[in-house]
Amino acid sequence: MVAPAQFVGWLGKLPAVGDFASRGLEPHLQSTIHQWISQGMRALSVRDPDEWQHAYLVTPVWHFVINAGVWHPHALQGCLAPSLDKVGRYSPLLMLRSFEHQSLSEVLPPADDWSYRVDARLRQVIGQRLPVEQVAEGVHEPFSQRQLQQQAQSAAGILNALGITEDSASRPSGKRWFSWPDLSHLFASRQHRSYWWAEPSPKQPPRQIIHSGQPDEELFVLLMGGALFVAGT
Repeated sequence: MVAPAQFVGWLGKLPAVGDFASRGLEPHLQSTIHQWISQGMRALSVRDPDEWQHAYLVTPVWHFVINAGVWHPHALQGCLAPSLDKVGRYSPLLMLRSFEHQSLSEVLPPADDWSYRVDARLRQVIGQRLPVEQVAEGVHEPFSQRQLQQQAQSAAGILNALGITEDSASRPSGKRWFSWPDLSHLFASRQHRSYWWAEPSPKQPPRQIIHSGQPDEELFVLLMGGALFVAGT
């Protein structure tokens, strides 16, 4: 059984508002993430002034987990999606939660679909231009408070909505599929790292990145610049 998350928060640009917005983040964490995004967007635009916008717009939603002590005393889990504000200025939207470092296997699929639900929610917020008050709706409920059958139905619907079919999302044993099955082991055995992955879809294979130390401009460009910049980072 997973203990309720210590906090859930988000930061970024929304199509419904004209500038950065955030909720639920401690001031230091909010400042750290905002600085990373701002510096990363500048680096991305400088890397290729003519093509960066196209690369940004085809970026997948990135899932991540971050070791305790990198951005926050607690370990962090979340998603990062390309977005823009009301007047068309590009900058991503990030949502995360904290968790106990030793419980990673309990907060990832197949044990918990939270990352899939956040992925789907960010797509809704951006695609449907949802207001600030609705950004985090439906993502706060602890996994332990839902029935397993409801969980299975929810996960199946979310996977289908994200373009991950039931055939590709299930193992022969019937267990829910996860694109990085050894992530829990890596996370426990290495310190001061962040782990980023994009789930497979009909349009792209799975992608995985391990970054050592604080997330920096080069990591941001690799994540949000897509394949266009891989060779140059």
